[in-house]
Amino acid sequence: MTAHMYQEGNQEAMLGEFFKDKPRDSYVIATKVIPPGLTDFMTGEIGEEFSVEAYLEMFETSLKRLQMDYVDIFYQHVVATEDAVLRDDLLGA
Repeated sequence: MTAHMYQEGNQEAMLGEFFKDKPRDSYVIATKVIPPGLTDFMTGEIGEEFSVEAYLEMFETSLKRLQMDYVDIFYQHVVATEDAVLRDDLLGA
């Protein structure tokens, strides 16, 4: 597992290099993205400045760094409450 923010994206890039010549069905990869606009790491509260477009752009950046078309598991980073993950805009993304 990796994350958009780990080592400022360098971890994803290193994993992308490692896996690029391996058959895609020979491993499982997971990554996670912190929702833009996160206002509180303890509660997972997301402010009004959240943008689906920015969230998806961060995920697309992760895919590019990983040199992959998809990940097997995608996590929302910093999920501390049910309300933080059950937002309609996040679920729609």
